[in-house]
Amino acid sequence: MISVDTITERKVVILNELEKLQEQLSTLEDQKTSLIANANAMRGAIQQCDFFLEVSKQQETATEDNDE
Repeated sequence: MISVDTITERKVVILNELEKLQEQLSTLEDQKTSLIANANAMRGAIQQCDFFLEVSKQQETATEDNDE
């Protein structure tokens, strides 16, 4: 039969493992939040590039129309 001490020791080990897992989950959640923010920043940068490309295209068209 398993003794109460053995079960208690095992429980302590499991509780310590659980605590470590919870810390890892917290770290991963922080990393996820940071990665989402970075991805959103990249999307914003892409939108800015698209905007500037469109402005440039419009300026070229206006310049060509003025040259005619």
